Amino acid sequence: GFSKKGDGTLVWNGNNSANTADINVNGGTLEVANLMNLASATGVVNLGINGRFSVRKESSVASDMDFTRRISGQGELLINLGDRTKNFTVNTSALGGSYTGLLTMANGHLSLDANADNLMQHATLKLDGNGSNIGSTKLNGSHTMQGLMLNGGQLEVDYASIDNRPLGHLTVDMLDVSGGGSLAVSTPANLPNPI
Repeated sequence: GFSKKGDGTLVWNGNNSANTADINVNGGTLEVANLMNLASATGVVNLGINGRFSVRKESSVASDMDFTRRISGQGELLINLGDRTKNFTVNTSALGGSYTGLLTMANGHLSLDANADNLMQHATLKLDGNGSNIGSTKLNGSHTMQGLMLNGGQLEVDYASIDNRPLGHLTVDMLDVSGGGSLAVSTPANLPNPI
């Protein structure tokens, strides 16, 4: 396998898809723009407590990403898709590791589904926001994760038009909103005025 140690940032570019080795980030940051820069589409990325794996796209090449690498460890997975409207999804092949770290959405939208729930059950989601760069997720259905941190990002929830109740719920052991952010609520047109 490959191990990144020590402080600093190592940027991988080019097509490294022939590399099938496991990736260990024990210190500092390993940065890629696409999964083909990392190595094969499948395999393991193990994040040590002081390690960060960063996906960073420029706005000129902003795109969705379906994450296929299995994630394990305690470090940070930092996602910047280059545009707040681009979706970050978790592929079934990314499951099976024991991930207890921090998933930071710096720019882009985390699609919360069963795969994301599986990945995040013992991890913390951080929604960052800075200017036009916004990390977000939308609650649709019931979800559980270790923690949620708002640091300028956006949490979205819709309400049902029939019973006027939220369509999504999130259960966390740790909630930190000290960094601010926004709660975007889409209400039905017929929501009664409580006043």
